Amino acid sequence: MNKYLKWFSSFGNKKLDLSLFITEQCNFRCLYCYENFKFGNMPSDLIAGVKNLILNKINTLEILNISFLGGEPLLNKAAIYEISRWASETCSKHNIKYTANIATNGFLLNEETFNELIKSNITSFQITLDGEKQMHNELRQTVNYENTFDKIYSNIIMMSKSNNNFNCNILFNITHANYNSVLSFIINYTAPFKGDKRFTFHFHPFFDMVKLNIPRNKERQMLIKSSKKEGLKYNFTTEKIHHHYCKKDNYTIRANGKIQKYPATIDDDNYGIGNLENNGTLNINHKKLKEWFSSYKEFNYLNPSTNRTSTNRQHIKVCY
Repeated sequence: MNKYLKWFSSFGNKKLDLSLFITEQCNFRCLYCYENFKFGNMPSDLIAGVKNLILNKINTLEILNISFLGGEPLLNKAAIYEISRWASETCSKHNIKYTANIATNGFLLNEETFNELIKSNITSFQITLDGEKQMHNELRQTVNYENTFDKIYSNIIMMSKSNNNFNCNILFNITHANYNSVLSFIINYTAPFKGDKRFTFHFHPFFDMVKLNIPRNKERQMLIKSSKKEGLKYNFTTEKIHHHYCKKDNYTIRANGKIQKYPATIDDDNYGIGNLENNGTLNINHKKLKEWFSSYKEFNYLNPSTNRTSTNRQHIKVCY
């Protein structure tokens, strides 16, 4: 029973986790992308709703965490700065701990933008690279079919040269197609990050497209071994899903105000649980919400066939 205690403790009102799809547009068209780009930027009245939601809960909170997602969130920089700076100031006034992170493709993360994000108290970054230049560019091109590797890599190098305190997880989506390229990247491109504790690396097995399926686990373990051999810090925190999205006050808010529990399934109505009103009220379908709390289990990335799947994708309603 002890392994459940941490999860059960999350049902208090002391922490609020918000994952905000600040825009659902993207400047990339990655080969394996599952998003539909139906909506644009989060409108100003919905941004007000996010602020009101926080204010409605402010007297019980000890921790507020905001994740800025997309699409590509840096297509809506102004809203990111506005929300994060307001949230940081509000939390400071109420003696609440504030943390913020952003998942970005890194293409627009130039030095000016990076510094503005740091000033906005966004100090945690996730950036995806899918191998060396040629393979990465095959998998991750812009909407206009432009190559992206050089710009992203130079932006990460810029971050490494700064004196800012931050952490950056460099994520690799691993498939049978790019395994050798990722291994070569680890050996040939990572010298600037060796010994820099601000940078971590993670290899995410891709398992929901037949053409880009998961490699054998021994190959993935070889990538982990190689990264450690090169003096890199491996990020084990995303090795398994640990019931994060099934905590009580954890919501994914789309750019149209719809509320979900899991941000990687935005096109699956089975994962929608309600909507956010402009006054900060959460209109929740409690029957759907209950499913999340009754399906406590871990999601096994290394053996995804053991997990219960949703209608459209191999992601599950999982408490973590």
